This record gives sequence, C-alpha cells and structure tokens, in this order.
Amino acid sequence: MQIISLSNKKAIRQEVLIRCAELYCAIWKEEPWNEDFWTVPGVLEDMHLEFAKPKAEALIVLNDNKDVIGFTWGYSVSREELQEISGGNFFSNFFGKADSIFYVDELGVSSIFRVKGIGKIISQMLIENVMGRCIEKIVLRTDVKAVVARILYEKLGFKELNIFDQTHPERTYWLLDLKKDYNIHQY
Repeated sequence: MQIISLSNKKAIRQEVLIRCAELYCAIWKEEPWNEDFWTVPGVLEDMHLEFAKPKAEALIVLNDNKDVIGFTWGYSVSREELQEISGGNFFSNFFGKADSIFYVDELGVSSIFRVKGIGKIISQMLIENVMGRCIEKIVLRTDVKAVVARILYEKLGFKELNIFDQTHPERTYWLLDLKKDYNIHQY
C-alpha cells in the first residue's frame, strides 16, 4: 500500500487523479449517498479547485497494483465559508473569531478494501498533517446512515454536533477540537 500526499504534488499524476475521480463516482453512488450525478470530469474539476484552497491536504491510497483504493481531502475554511457549505448560521457557538478551521470534504475507500483500517489510517494522517499547520478545529459532515464512518469519527475524537445540513438534511456535522479532543497516541 502506498499513500500519496498533496504536499508531494509530483507524485500525484493525472492518471492517479482520474482513477481517484472514478472511485469517487462509484462510492457516492452507493448507499446511503445515492448520488448518481457525479462524473469523472466534474470530480476532477472539483478536486483541482479544492486542492488549490488554503492549507489544502489530500491523501490518495494505492494498492500494490497501483489502483486507487481510498482517498481523503480537505482545506482550511473561515466561519463564513463553513456557513456557506452548511447552508446556515449554525456554527457561532462552536468557533471563536480567531479559530483556525479545517474542513474534511471527502473520505472514501473502495468497497472491496473496507474494514481493513484504511479509512482510519488516512484520517489519522490527515489530522496529524493539518495539526502542523496551526489548525485548531476540524469539521466534517456525514450521513446519519453512514454507521461505519460515524464509528470511526467517534473513535478519532470527533463529537457530533446537533447541526443538520440544509441541502442534505440527513447529514450531520462533526467537530474535532485538536486542543481538547485529539491525542495522537490514543490509537
């Protein structure tokens, strides 16, 4: 298994990004997402935009055959940008004016490689990578039916907020306060 980081942009060649976009499209067609509108060109465009955002970080996992089997990525956001993502002004009580916030936009693992710890490994790596960038809090959202993801986030120290996404009301937001809730050596 090989994990490629956005910080080593030379290692992420276009064919790896294409295979990552293909996996992305396949994963989001599954339950509970049921999003069949994603296309490889659309995902590639989103990836390029998101990877260009402040403090962006991406990790792409390749198996021994160089197939993309997992990914995660995110970027720094302001409170205002987080309000735009969620569709509402829900985060006022959770962030101070000076808080540095990282939004985990994506996490996915190929169905044939799930329950092997890949999601946990790359989530921990992502958290540890952003800790070195003066990030104080990490936010993400996931579907209430994504049981495995929810268990993982809880084990990593995330706390589910009583905030439901306005565009996707079946998705809730989760918060990890790096100063309080995350211990690198807890796992």
